[in-house]
Amino acid sequence: MPLRLSESEIRRRLAEGRNYKRLYLDLKVKSDAKIKALKAENKVLRARVAELEEIVETQSIQIAELQAYVFGKKRKNHSDSHLSTPPAFVTRSKTSYQRTIPGQDEITDTQYYALPKTCTCGGSFRKVCVKEYYEEDIPLPELTLGYQSKLITLHRVEHSRCSKCGKRCNGAPDSLNTSCPVTLGPNIRLWVAHMSSVLGLSYAQIVHLASVQYGLRLSDGEIANILSERHLNWLSTCEDIKAGIRASPAKHYDETPWKIQAEKTGYAWVMSSATAPDVAYELATSRGKGHIERLHGGGSEANKANQANKANQANQANQRVFITDDYAAYRNLPGVQQLCSSASLSS
Repeated sequence: MPLRLSESEIRRRLAEGRNYKRLYLDLKVKSDAKIKALKAENKVLRARVAELEEIVETQSIQIAELQAYVFGKKRKNHSDSHLSTPPAFVTRSKTSYQRTIPGQDEITDTQYYALPKTCTCGGSFRKVCVKEYYEEDIPLPELTLGYQSKLITLHRVEHSRCSKCGKRCNGAPDSLNTSCPVTLGPNIRLWVAHMSSVLGLSYAQIVHLASVQYGLRLSDGEIANILSERHLNWLSTCEDIKAGIRASPAKHYDETPWKIQAEKTGYAWVMSSATAPDVAYELATSRGKGHIERLHGGGSEANKANQANKANQANQANQRVFITDDYAAYRNLPGVQQLCSSASLSS
């Protein structure tokens, strides 16, 4: 016989069901609203992520292009093989390393160089062609009438081949550099050397000053090449100055801390004549006695001198006076050492 529920139990269960239904509807309304808000927020975040990914991709390409522009094409790196999209690189052409050819309205002077009538072998020249080379330079700092901040000279040079020996010839003087269509003139080269060596300006400062003062574009590589060229050209003159100071009857020596580029430390050694305004400097990474021996012209260098003149040089050196402080590196040098007043008082 089936079990029959009482009336009170049926009413209790119906009331409980209605309560569950009311709770379900309330929770459903709240959860639907929350889900809707989360979907809207998720949509906004997805759009933001897509925007950021696009920005990152664009910046990665720009950084790769800048690296390729500054440092050249990057070698293949196997560690980047996991990247789905390899970075873009820009291969520079040979002309990108050369100076820009000036416009015709910028030319301030024109020089023409003709071939000689005959070759050195006596033969004549075949068809003559004329090539153009430009030289950018600056005037000396004298503000005169018609002053221009930048001078551009167009050199028109005849080129040809000898019909007899086949040798290529041109009418350019030795001072004209025909290896590049646009070069820098002697004035700007001296100006760069003066700004770097005498005034101690950095490459960036020299580039900025040349651009502002003369409207002339320079690169770090050009500055480095100019300084290297000046070093080689002036090396013999520097050695002559040192030899003249060494031959002076009296000279001064001293050294002081001087930071050298790309070095953690450094010292500047100085040798000056007591009878002339000549001064020679030498940078070194230590205060070792070998540096002053090299400046003085004695020590190991004296042993390499010609044996026939060694005795005469030693006698002359022994008669000369060098003035120093009481630093031990100056002792035992050929000649007569005289301590300066501060060293004498301290001793």
